[in-house]
Formats: sequence, C-alpha cells, structure tokens
Amino acid sequence: MSISRRITATILWVYLHYALSHPVLFENKDLSLPLSRTPLRDKMINVTLPNPGSLAIPIPRSFVIVAQNIQANRYSREACFLSTINVLKEVAPGNFHGEMPRSIFKTQKFPNLVISLDSAFLSLIERRYVIWGLFLAIRYMIDFDAFQPILFSLRWENEEVGSIEYGPPSVMSQQLEHDFNQTKALGPGAASLSAPTDTTTSVMVQPVSNRHLSIHFTYFGNPPPNIGKSNVFMTIISALVQAAIPDADFTVLYTFIVRLDGGNCALMVSSEAPSRTTPPFLRYGDLIHALADAANFYLGNRLYTQLHMQLTIDGVLLASAVFLYTPNTKTPL
Repeated sequence: MSISRRITATILWVYLHYALSHPVLFENKDLSLPLSRTPLRDKMINVTLPNPGSLAIPIPRSFVIVAQNIQANRYSREACFLSTINVLKEVAPGNFHGEMPRSIFKTQKFPNLVISLDSAFLSLIERRYVIWGLFLAIRYMIDFDAFQPILFSLRWENEEVGSIEYGPPSVMSQQLEHDFNQTKALGPGAASLSAPTDTTTSVMVQPVSNRHLSIHFTYFGNPPPNIGKSNVFMTIISALVQAAIPDADFTVLYTFIVRLDGGNCALMVSSEAPSRTTPPFLRYGDLIHALADAANFYLGNRLYTQLHMQLTIDGVLLASAVFLYTPNTKTPL
C-alpha cells in the first residue's frame, strides 16, 4: 500500500473509532426498533424492524412483512445476498417516494434464483416498500436460517401493498414475465467488467450516469481479521437502503457511516466534496454502484476481511471508504 493510502486508511480508522465511541453524534435512536423474534407458526410470521446500528434504517412501525409459502429446498447464502444487492442496485437510484413497475430480476451468476416484485394495486408499487421489504426479507432469512424459496407479503398500516418472492425461474418467472412484461437479467456486477485476479487489490470501472466511476479495492490488516460473509453483506445492504433515500444526483456532503448492532463490521465513506469547490463530486448514485461492486468484489475473492476503497472519476478522487472489523458488539449475526 502506498504512503498516501496508508495515511488515508489511518485517518479513516481514527475517525471511525471516534464516531463509534460517540454514538450520540450519529445515531437516531427514535428510529431504531427491535426485531420481532416470534417463533415460526404455520410458516407465517410478522417481522418488524431490526436495529441496524449507528445509522438507523428509518422503517416506520407501520410497515411489516409476512413470510408465507416457505419451501423446503434451499439456496446458498451468497445467492440470496448477491441477488438482493443487485436488485437494490437497480431499484435504489430511483425516486424513493415514487412508484415502480412490477418486475422480475435474475442475477446471471445465480440463474436458479429470481426475485419478483409485485403490487397489490394495478401495476405499480411504491419504491420505498420494495427497498424496506428487501432489507427485512434478508434479515428474516438470517435470523431464521430461511435461505429458501419464500414469499414475503408487504404490509403498510395492516393493508397488503405488494410482495417480494424469492424462487426458481421454473415456478415464477415465465408466468410473471408474461403478466408483467418487466423482466431484467442482472449481470454479476462489476466483476464482469474487471474480474479480480489479485486477492489484494483490484480496479473496477463502470459507467454511472454517463460518468466512468473507477473503484480501487485493497484488502488490509496484518493479519487480516475475518469479518464474516453475513456481516459484510448486511452492512452493504444497510448502506444501500440508506443511500436510496436521497436523490441519486445529490452530492454526498458528509461522512457516511453504517455499523450493525449485532455484527462486527462497520463501513465509513469519507467524501471529498467538503474540501473541494469544483466537480466532480461523489453522488449517491455513485455510492450505490460502488457498494454493489464491493459486494461482487468480496464474492469474487471469497475473502471477507477489511477493505479499503478509493472512488475516482477521470483520475479525480471522489471518496475513500473502509470496511472495518469492529469486534466490540453484542450478539453476532
């Protein structure tokens, strides 16, 4: 690692540990709600909001999901995590309070799993319901070890507003494609653009809104601590939910921090925007793509440890980010 990168990583490390030791500066406790751990009954359960950590996921109490039609065959954790992240990558840049069509998503790396988004009304569903539902769905899978075909009913103020279904294409996608005419095949992410060949460092380049975002990844730590697959991916999913709320073209002006309560991973993104007066600046759309690319980088290397990221456009540094091992937590994911 170059001297400049070491200095950057050190500064980020010190700042993050200060932030984590002073949670009152970063945490909105009014929005942190406990996860319902009601035992499974008749293969149906109401799931409310888990506490995701220092940046509370602002899911209202009025929104819950109900798991139904749980089938016995199973998917790998990687398939469920990456498919969910790739769907969020596509959905999150849109208007958070707007509507989106009923859709089907399939990640090429996991062709046996499709995710369908359906509406209870006509052909549109509110994007915020989809984003909240994906977050709660993956938390349900972790908490109840339910990485399998499953239908989640989305409910707002006790009224069904839509559904999210994880299942095989032979069961869902052919019929839904005919009904919805909204099927999107998702590639394996940035790994398809520049597959990581070195488990230490890699650069991925991806067009984002007519801009070419370059991301430099470097593992660090001596020895590198094992953060764990679920911790890394849930940190990324939590960050995607946060990044989906502002407009995708808005500039990230402040340090962006996510830490899971119950995990051992923290993410901090330090934008260069406050110190520079001329573009380009880091936008939330850039951040969304970078987070999805980080997930694909982790999966490609299968090494879930500390990671340093540099985001640039045309050689101009937009932001630095780190995934850090933070062992001082309560109960592991």
